[in-house]
Amino acid sequence: MRYRPYLLLFIILFSCAPKKAQIDFADLQKELDKKFTHGKKMFDKRKYARAKDDFDYIILNDRGSEMGIEARYYQAESLFKLKQYTDAISSYERFLQYSTDQDKNEYCRFRICESYFSISNKHDRDQSNNDIALETLQIFIDDFPNSKFLDMAEEFILDLRLKKAEKLYETGRLYLKGKE
Repeated sequence: MRYRPYLLLFIILFSCAPKKAQIDFADLQKELDKKFTHGKKMFDKRKYARAKDDFDYIILNDRGSEMGIEARYYQAESLFKLKQYTDAISSYERFLQYSTDQDKNEYCRFRICESYFSISNKHDRDQSNNDIALETLQIFIDDFPNSKFLDMAEEFILDLRLKKAEKLYETGRLYLKGKE
């Protein structure tokens, strides 16, 4: 009998609670289509930050669909064009997990290599990013030996090796100066 006032209060509170709103999936799909069209338009106009926002919205609301996968691709491209290479790498890799388009997969894998090359350091800095870029480029060449991006990948590798050689040369000069 002690619990009756609490039970009565509990029933009153929950009977007055608002009902859950029904989700209209047709409206959601229309909105996603509109966002995708707007995002592509912004991307084509080279307004990458605004396009990325539209693609982010689509990815959050429609992740596994064809449109969501395509939005992930454009999101990665927008990030690459905005020179946010680390985020672009992550987005390209997530796109590759779901994509079945072999041409786009090859292109995205090369873009990942380009991104790693872009964040590689000069010879007077730490070379760990350069090592990752070299490894990624070599894997790309091994996986796509007939790629149209092969010449550029080889140029990137040559440039990275030159940076590494210059680092070793400068280190040797430093030790010679110190007579060690």
